[in-house]
Formats: sequence, C-alpha cells, structure tokens
Amino acid sequence: MVSDVSATLNGVLAANGAAPAGVWVFWGLSDGGSNAEAWAASAVFDGGPFVDGTALSTNLTGLARGTRIWYRLAASND
Repeated sequence: MVSDVSATLNGVLAANGAAPAGVWVFWGLSDGGSNAEAWAASAVFDGGPFVDGTALSTNLTGLARGTRIWYRLAASND
C-alpha cells in the first residue's frame, strides 16, 4: 500500500545459473504475473548484468496515496 506518493521497491536476484543476468521491474494496479505485457509499467535496472545475490532497489514516484501497487522483478541471461 502506498502511504505517500512514492515507493521504494526492493529485491535480491536469485540466479539459477552462473551467467550474469539483466533485470527488469514491472509494476501496476494489478498483478500481471509472468506476462510482461500485462503490467502497466516497467523499467530496466541500469548497471547490469547482475550476478546471484545482487540487491536491487528502485524508486517509483507520482503514485496516488492509498493505492495498492503490485510489482515483480524479472531476470534473463538470454
């Protein structure tokens, strides 16, 4: 639940392989699941590729107070 007009999203990369990965964050007013196109917005994390155990954080601004925001981090090393 957004208590202000911004939110900080946090996560840790849990890689299942040895290759570094690119990471994206998806967010919206409903859970888009694993379908990237079902999310309202997305952004790529700069500074990658990332390795297992990397802590990731990003800020969202311009949100409506009292709104529930869903988010998901996704990674790929393709």
